[in-house]
Amino acid sequence: MNADLDEEEINLDEVLQERFAHPPYHPATRVAAATSSFIVAEAPCLNIDIRKLVAHVEPPSSQELIVSIFSRLARLLDYLQHIENGLSQNKTLEKTVILFKLVNTKSLSLRDYITTEISRRKDISKNLRDVLDLTSYAINHELRRVFEKEFPHLATNSSTVAAPAPSTRAELTRAYGLLHNCFQQSIITLAQTFNPKLDGAILFDDYKIKVEQSIELDRELASLLQQVRRAEKEAGVLLKLSLINRVKMFRDHTMHYLMYKDWEVFEGFVAEIVKTYDAMENLAPVMHKFGSYLETLLQHVRMRAVLSNYYPPAQQRGFSTKPASAKN
Repeated sequence: MNADLDEEEINLDEVLQERFAHPPYHPATRVAAATSSFIVAEAPCLNIDIRKLVAHVEPPSSQELIVSIFSRLARLLDYLQHIENGLSQNKTLEKTVILFKLVNTKSLSLRDYITTEISRRKDISKNLRDVLDLTSYAINHELRRVFEKEFPHLATNSSTVAAPAPSTRAELTRAYGLLHNCFQQSIITLAQTFNPKLDGAILFDDYKIKVEQSIELDRELASLLQQVRRAEKEAGVLLKLSLINRVKMFRDHTMHYLMYKDWEVFEGFVAEIVKTYDAMENLAPVMHKFGSYLETLLQHVRMRAVLSNYYPPAQQRGFSTKPASAKN
């Protein structure tokens, strides 16, 4: 039996039952994988296809690692489900804040676990190693964003009852959304390593949200690209400053809808643009490179399976900054 998973259940029970006597929290039931002695979390958010997938992980020596990562991600989504319930009710946010602290602690533990295992194990294939490295990077990126930059008070651990959160319900909902998207996409990406045909719609009932996010991402990328092309042609200082502010806003509010592998590249362009502007150097070369990158990025977004009914194949292969009308 996995002692760490038991510890997670005990910690959550103690935290919630100690401060909120009713109703008590009942941890998700766990079941053993069919061909393995490892423990897999049977959380409501984790589809049965994942449990079937784990039984066929190759090489067999990697099964324990994959099972543990899937289980921890599933439990994190389970915690977030309780956060969502708390945010949707007209009650105090104290319980929600405590759960955010727990999510931060468990997420950091998962990040460190993945990093350690990547370094320690020699039986992991290069493809799996790359995916796990990407997963660790994405988790770390969103944890820093939520718990260090936007909501640092949520990361403070204390054995006493938490003070009322200074953030609004809307702000906490945003923190929930960023973390939920990160953990859910981590499960999907890892699952597709073993079965590329497995998509989010099969694994998660709420995957339709991904369609809305992809449509918003498409719209924002197309608008950003138009502004970049305009800034290339015109020499106005205010126009370039406006573009820089727009790029920063995209990075802070929309970039997390991109695939993990694109985050670092996009942030690199933002840093290069800002540095070039501050040094009063010629922005044209970096703008041209950034525009070409955005064109490629926009085409990749339009090729997503979730947008197959939103863009016809011809428009996916070609390029246009105007989205097609959604099909009914």
